[in-house]
Amino acid sequence: MHTVFFDLDATLLPMNQDEFIRSYISRLKGVMADLIDPPGHFESALEKSIMALLRNDGVMSNKDRFFKTFTHITGLEFAVIEKTIHSFYQNEYSSLDGIFEPDPHAVACVKALRKKGYMTVLATNPLYPRMATLMRLSWAGLEPEDFDYISTYENSSYCKPNLKYYEEILQRIDRKATDCLMVGNDVIDDMCVSAIGMETFLLDTYLINGDKEDLTRFPSGNSVDLLKYIDSLPNLKGRKKDEIIY
Repeated sequence: MHTVFFDLDATLLPMNQDEFIRSYISRLKGVMADLIDPPGHFESALEKSIMALLRNDGVMSNKDRFFKTFTHITGLEFAVIEKTIHSFYQNEYSSLDGIFEPDPHAVACVKALRKKGYMTVLATNPLYPRMATLMRLSWAGLEPEDFDYISTYENSSYCKPNLKYYEEILQRIDRKATDCLMVGNDVIDDMCVSAIGMETFLLDTYLINGDKEDLTRFPSGNSVDLLKYIDSLPNLKGRKKDEIIY
């Protein structure tokens, strides 16, 4: 194993996801109020567009799938919506950082892997644009340079828990599933990778287990436990490629 995938929300970035989504939707609804009336129409359009995004089939990017659905439902011009949403992420969205407290152990996990020569991937569900993803990453105390690949709705054409989402990333970074470890808090969205041979670590601080699955088959623990595991991994720096067992 020489590549580690990390989920972001409630994994590297401690959060109550329900609270975050409520705050996010409330702020987004506020900036869209002048474009879409009544407010209930916006909420319905957003819900249907997100569902279309989650079911994306690889024909187009997640960004294109979202906007194609949203413009069809609302009748608004793409350029108008994109400009408004871009402004939202630059302004109102950035104010959400006050509800988060970074986890220093989660940061240390990523830094330790980089120091040891492991490839790191930010495998956050690609429902957001790159700018929003990088903001949440900064709230977690991390930088884009801490990752070799970051999934966003611009560069992805599937979503979790579709295994094609992970396979798309693997193809982009030229890795096999058996080369990798996935760290996440959601049993359905993150631990599903065990089906394609990827190792897993279930971060249980903000555990999501909607189907009440048996968790004993997944190595698990909090960020301190994960850091101990990472500290036990071999140092890959300075080793030739043919010396690393893939």
